[in-house]
Amino acid sequence: LTRFAVKSGRDSKGQAWQESWKEIYQHDVNGTPFIHREASKWSHTPAGQCWSEGWTEDYRSDGSVDRYCEKTGSLEDHASPDDGHANRWTEKWGEKWDGGGSCIKWTDTWASRDHAEGGLQDAPGRSWGEKWEEKWGVAYNEDGRAGARQGITWDEMGGGHVNKTWGEEHYPDGRLHKYGNSSDGSQHWDEWQDGDGGWWEVMPSFGWHEAIGHSPKLMEVPLQPRKGGGAGAAKGRGNVSIITPHRGSRRRVE
Repeated sequence: LTRFAVKSGRDSKGQAWQESWKEIYQHDVNGTPFIHREASKWSHTPAGQCWSEGWTEDYRSDGSVDRYCEKTGSLEDHASPDDGHANRWTEKWGEKWDGGGSCIKWTDTWASRDHAEGGLQDAPGRSWGEKWEEKWGVAYNEDGRAGARQGITWDEMGGGHVNKTWGEEHYPDGRLHKYGNSSDGSQHWDEWQDGDGGWWEVMPSFGWHEAIGHSPKLMEVPLQPRKGGGAGAAKGRGNVSIITPHRGSRRRVE
């Protein structure tokens, strides 16, 4: 069962835009019901200024949840941004819950400018970014850890590259291991502390029950049972053919 919509337009100056969304209620090859949602929107001008945003969400009846979002943008061609700002940038983030109390969260950001700060037109380009990830619960950790966090920040200009990495290991008995270093040698640490064993959201604040409550009209249509699995239409109650998506469009849950 699918609902979707697309809107687009263009003004007299040539600026174009589009918005779209889709919602699917289905069950995977293992028979687990799920709701899939996705949406995107973008805009661009003839001068090169553009931005985009897209996200996807998957909610399953077993309690597992996956979310992903990506945003991009750029200024007009040959624009000179203020110091600390970029000509182009990208942001990504994701979340995953396994339905059993474990979760993963991550983010990845990147930006660049044609010329480094200072206002000189012949200055070299500069780029910078940050990534981090945290994993909590027994499903995503080893060696008795309750959770782990790690990340990196970096800056690159004129062929030079500097980065700083860091990490944390949280244990159920309260031990906390922190470590990190910088590529230029100015920073280094490796220490153990008393912690609280780590804290994390064992379940998302918006999950399966919230998702089905958010789509009452979609949920009014009952799922048809899938049987057979061979070529051709599947057979429902009374050996009556039912309409199912093409095999290649079925969404498999790992």
